[in-house]
Amino acid sequence: MTQDSQPSPRPESPDSGSVSAPGSAPHSTSVSAPGPGSSGERGSGLFFASLRGVSRPWRAIDLAIILGIFLVTIGIAVPGILGYRGVSPIDEITHFDYAYKLAVDHHIPAAVEPLSDEALSEWACRPSGWTSEELCDLAETGEADTEEFPAVGLNYNGFHPPLYYFITGWIGRALSALTPLTLFAAMRVGSAVWLAAGLSACYLVVSRHSSRALGLAAAALIGSTPAVSAFAFIVSPDSTAALAGAAALFVALAASPPILAAGLLAFVIASTKLLLAIGILCVSGVLFLTAPWRAQDRGRWALVLPSALAGTAASALISRLLTRWAGPSLPNPILGVSTRPAEGEFVRPILNMIGQNASLARPYWFPDDLDSPFTQLVTNLFVPLVLAAPILALARRRWPMVVAGLSLLAGMLFTPVVIQIRELLTHGLYFPIIVSRYSIVFLPFALALALLALRDREKTVPVALTAGGIGVLLLALHAVGLVHHLL
Repeated sequence: MTQDSQPSPRPESPDSGSVSAPGSAPHSTSVSAPGPGSSGERGSGLFFASLRGVSRPWRAIDLAIILGIFLVTIGIAVPGILGYRGVSPIDEITHFDYAYKLAVDHHIPAAVEPLSDEALSEWACRPSGWTSEELCDLAETGEADTEEFPAVGLNYNGFHPPLYYFITGWIGRALSALTPLTLFAAMRVGSAVWLAAGLSACYLVVSRHSSRALGLAAAALIGSTPAVSAFAFIVSPDSTAALAGAAALFVALAASPPILAAGLLAFVIASTKLLLAIGILCVSGVLFLTAPWRAQDRGRWALVLPSALAGTAASALISRLLTRWAGPSLPNPILGVSTRPAEGEFVRPILNMIGQNASLARPYWFPDDLDSPFTQLVTNLFVPLVLAAPILALARRRWPMVVAGLSLLAGMLFTPVVIQIRELLTHGLYFPIIVSRYSIVFLPFALALALLALRDREKTVPVALTAGGIGVLLLALHAVGLVHHLL
C-alpha cells in the first residue's frame, strides 16, 4: 500500500527517516509517514512530489493566514518607509535606478552606466552628509554635475539579474499611480511585498512539516528580525532573502529527491539575486555528499546538486547575455573601494573569513531614523538561537534535519570563504571583512529550522504558542517604534 492510496494520519515530519550507515536498513520511527527515499515516494522527482500524502491539505485558512502575513508586513513597513527620509548606503539608489529603467524607461541597463535623472534627483534631494539644496535644485531640472555625486553618478549594479527589479518596478508604478506615494516610496513598498512573500513561504514550509501554529510562529519571528526587516524599508534585492531561505529549507526537508524542484527554485532565486542561490546550492551539496549513506535512491539524491547547479547557471547565463545585449559598460567606479591588494600568504585572508557569520543575526545596516534600543534588544535575542540552530537540528538524528543542519553549518562557515576565493582569483584582491548580509539567506533558514528542531511531536502547540507570542510581541513593539519615529 502506497502513501498515495492511504495517507498517514499525521503530516510528514522532518524527523522521519533516521540516519543509517551505507547499505543498512532504515531505522524505524514512531512517525507513521514514510521517510525520505521510501518506496511510496520513489521515482517521483517532480516539483510537487514531496507534497503527496500530507494529511493536512491546502485549505482556505492557509489563504487567510497568508493574506494576514501580507497585511501585517506591509502595514508595519509603510510607516518605516515614510519615516526613513534618507537613502540607504547599501546601493539603494542604484537598485532604484535599475527598477526605474525597466519599468519606466523600458530598457535593461548595462553593467555600469550613468544613473537616470530621476535617480539623481531622489539622491540629491534626500538628507545625507554630502547633498545640498543647490544640488537638489540642479538635479530636479536635470542639470546636476554627476561629478558631485558618489561613484561619479554611475549605476554599477546593472550586472544583477532583472527579476527583482522588474517586479518591484511595476509594483512601484502601480502603487504610485493609485496612491499618493512617490515612485521611490512605492518601490520601497515593493520590497515589503517581497518580504511578505518570503514570510508566507516560510509559513508554508514550516507548517507542512509541523502545524499551522508553528508555521505562523516562524513567520512572525523571522519578520521581527531587524537584519531581515531592514530590507523591507528600502529598494534592495536582499528583501527576497526570506523567500530564498524558505526555498532552501523546502529542498532540505524534502521526503523524496527534489531533483526538478531544486533546479526550478535555484533558477528563480538566482534570478532575483545570484548570491541568494547559495542556500539551495549548500543544501544540494550536502545531499550529494550524504547520498552514499542513504538506504534507497542514492543516485537520485545525488542528482539534486547537478539540477541546482544547472538552474543557477542558466539564470546567471541569461543575466549575462541580457547585460551584454544592453550595451557597452563603463569602468566600475567602486572596484577596490572595499578590498585590499593580496600580499603575503595567500591562505590567510581565506582562513580569516571562517566564523565571520557568528554575527549573522546582527543587522549590517539599519536606518538611523528608525533605530532604537529595541533593535539591539531583538538582535541579542536572536543571536544565540541562530548559532544553536544547526546543533539543534543535528541532534534530532533524522535525515531531513541532519541535511538541514549540515547545510546551515556549511553555509554560515564557508559562504564568506567562497566570496573571498572568488575575489582573490578574479581581481587579485581580498576583503578585510565580508559583511554578514552576503549570507543573509541563512538567517530565515536558521530561525525556521530552530523552531522545527525545538518542537516535540507531542508539544508542537506549546512551542508554537510560545514562539508565536514572542514574535507577535516583537512585531507589535516594532510597529509602535516605527510609528513613534514617524510622528
